[in-house]
Amino acid sequence: MVQYLKEPLLLWRLKMIQACLAELEGRFDEARELAEEALLIGRRGSHRGADFVHLIFSSRLARLTGVAAEEAEIAVRRFVAGRGPSARGWHGLQLVTLGRLAEAADALTASAPHIAEFPPHAPPWIPARTGTATLCARFGNRELASLVYADLLPYAGRQVVAGALTGSEGPVGRYLGMLAVLLGDYEAADAHLKSALEGSLAMGSPPYEALTRLEIARLMLARRDPGDAPAAREHLETALSIAGRLGMTPLRDEAAELLPQITPLSTREDELAALIADGLSNRQIAQRLHLSERTVESHVRNILTKLGFERRTQIASWHTRTHQD
Repeated sequence: MVQYLKEPLLLWRLKMIQACLAELEGRFDEARELAEEALLIGRRGSHRGADFVHLIFSSRLARLTGVAAEEAEIAVRRFVAGRGPSARGWHGLQLVTLGRLAEAADALTASAPHIAEFPPHAPPWIPARTGTATLCARFGNRELASLVYADLLPYAGRQVVAGALTGSEGPVGRYLGMLAVLLGDYEAADAHLKSALEGSLAMGSPPYEALTRLEIARLMLARRDPGDAPAAREHLETALSIAGRLGMTPLRDEAAELLPQITPLSTREDELAALIADGLSNRQIAQRLHLSERTVESHVRNILTKLGFERRTQIASWHTRTHQD
């Protein structure tokens, strides 16, 4: 009916909704083309919101794929320049995609004291909060994370959507899970991220499935419960597969960076492996950790068995390789 009527505003809305659905399903090239078509229609029809909607959409698409990330950063920087400090968090997200982490951290620092100024009933309020959550998790800002977690908790189980024309940024649970990991509440993080994964699968969104699996792996690497290491590897490998298939370069790089950190060792065993890598003998390790030498010998045997090694030098090499900054 919309195509038949050819009314510009309706056509613009239709194209943007189609673009958002394509993005949600990981059809990124199609999503980009549809958004560009919508922008042209919107401009021809003199729709005031066409450029702003396109900026929101294209900047997120750049974060998901890494494509046109430089152009998106410039456009967002220009947009937030004439607004208050609370808007700088959006720019920080684009800077993270480009690897300009020091600038992104500065953007979070500048916006943090002003997040309460964002109108709580405005449609972009939840996307703004989840953007801040992403930056908090990236830069370890626990104080702000606690406030943002409390703000978002009532929306657990919902999707991050400001409007039909700007699309979804995935389940709120993914962001709550990220914050809970940072805050050390692994039980809550596990519940949030499981819910987010179920939501991503239910709405048929491979991009957000992959992004959620990445955060589940982060949780497991931080928690290190029995069985977490192989499960984390499985989640990361699935995320890598999806990222490779869809062209999600930033996600692929993050997942690939995390893979070497997966270890079957317990926290204590990893601590011993670090001391072995530093060249300490069993006796020196026992003195350092206030353990008996026999206990240290038992731990070393377990480490060798778990890693499939025969010599201490292999433990040292493995630890150095997998714990590089």
